[in-house]
Amino acid sequence: MNGLYFRAAVGAIIVNNKGQVLLLERSDFPGTWQFVQGGIDFGERPSEAILREIKEETSINSDKLKFVASHPTWLSYSFTRGKPSLFREENCRVPIIGQTQKWFIYALLDENAIDLDKAQDKEFKSYKWADFEDAVKYVSGFKKELYINLFAWANRIIRAHLYRQNKVDD
Repeated sequence: MNGLYFRAAVGAIIVNNKGQVLLLERSDFPGTWQFVQGGIDFGERPSEAILREIKEETSINSDKLKFVASHPTWLSYSFTRGKPSLFREENCRVPIIGQTQKWFIYALLDENAIDLDKAQDKEFKSYKWADFEDAVKYVSGFKKELYINLFAWANRIIRAHLYRQNKVDD
């Protein structure tokens, strides 16, 4: 597949103090839910890109988030089933077949910080909190395998985070 690329991107699993994950319903595909994710701008570090994406898509400021973990590797998915699409990036057309993403987990410190009406991007029309295993049921088919892989890693991290949080709160 010469000349076809995976777009560099980031994703965030945002958890509340009950260990539930934030799912966002896409405006353009009603009934399709996902985590915050988006492309990395030129010259931007993944850790910067994810905080920007969270702010743009949910209006959550970085001071309302606590970093929990980052996935040790980059995860990829194809959304074209091998058929490239032209993706517009800064006045340049690049044939891409999917995304390769750096994933992060953040704890949300204030659930009132979410305001989709104030979000810069109007990519999402609603949100809900769900158990992680339920997130896999709501995601688009081409992302399902990635979410299953994320679950294996994130479930352990989230449980450890909640354990530490409860120890501190006691």
